[in-house]
Amino acid sequence: PAEPPPIPKALPRRAKPKSPPRTAPALTRRTPKPPATPPPAHLAVLLPKCPPPKPPAPVEPLTLDRWAQLVLARHSARLGEHGARLEDAVAYTVQGGEQDPHGCWGFLRTDDGVEGFRRHRRTFCAIYDELGRGSPAADSQVRASMAVEREALRPPTAPYRTAAPS
Repeated sequence: PAEPPPIPKALPRRAKPKSPPRTAPALTRRTPKPPATPPPAHLAVLLPKCPPPKPPAPVEPLTLDRWAQLVLARHSARLGEHGARLEDAVAYTVQGGEQDPHGCWGFLRTDDGVEGFRRHRRTFCAIYDELGRGSPAADSQVRASMAVEREALRPPTAPYRTAAPS
């Protein structure tokens, strides 16, 4: 008797049957969840409602003064010897008070404010002198120190309680 032909391990490429086209899965409707039920009365005592969050505290004029000191000190230090002209221009613009709608340049009228400004300017000048006035690294370092100062100026916030005290 004749032996049957051997069965190939894999069909040739062209001879493979095509898979049927994929169809999109059928859409099913989800049943809506029932509304949440309030906790039982005996648990309501243990789980008090959390108070609503407090609105952010308004920015104080002192904070605006300090931030304006930092901004002017940065730009003045970055300009180097020409920074004095920027300082004079800002002081001249706000000397009457009409050009200062937010009240942030008031530090230019007080000795303490001017001294704080000069202190920041000296700090920033030292950074620019060391790393170069046109250096992105120097500008980045000055902005980082300004960010640290700005975080220190923000009013403290009370932690938000989410659980009842034990």
